[in-house]
Amino acid sequence: MGLIVLTDKTVPTYDEYYLKKVKEYDDKLDIYWNEEKERWALRRYAENAWHHCFFLNEDDGSYRPVDNRILEDIWECDLWKNFGNDENAGGKLHEFIQAKRAEANLKEKNLRAEYLTWYNKEHKKDWAVAIENMRSKRLNDSPNNTK
Repeated sequence: MGLIVLTDKTVPTYDEYYLKKVKEYDDKLDIYWNEEKERWALRRYAENAWHHCFFLNEDDGSYRPVDNRILEDIWECDLWKNFGNDENAGGKLHEFIQAKRAEANLKEKNLRAEYLTWYNKEHKKDWAVAIENMRSKRLNDSPNNTK
């Protein structure tokens, strides 16, 4: 890893291994430096032009070097390879999103049911203790109570 100096700007470099891996995945992809954003980015050559895919950023939006995560990012974003590039791709993507949404809703429903079961169990314990305490207090405060 080093630096390339172009005019008055310094551009970080990256290990060519990552470009090789990106090209193995799809030879139309390229890693490039975006001077305006000062970030590495990925682009794809299609229909006689370069098309920007995404910037490499850390989760907080800060600079991220080119590393193995770029391969994970590509796979997650690759609609062509995941859903096809035909006219049915949109439908496949819609089905995928619907399935993921249904899966998330089911998970939320199960977690909610699990929480309510726990809450009701704990809440009933609290009420049982409170009722028992009230009964004890009434018995202790009763004029018939002979201690």
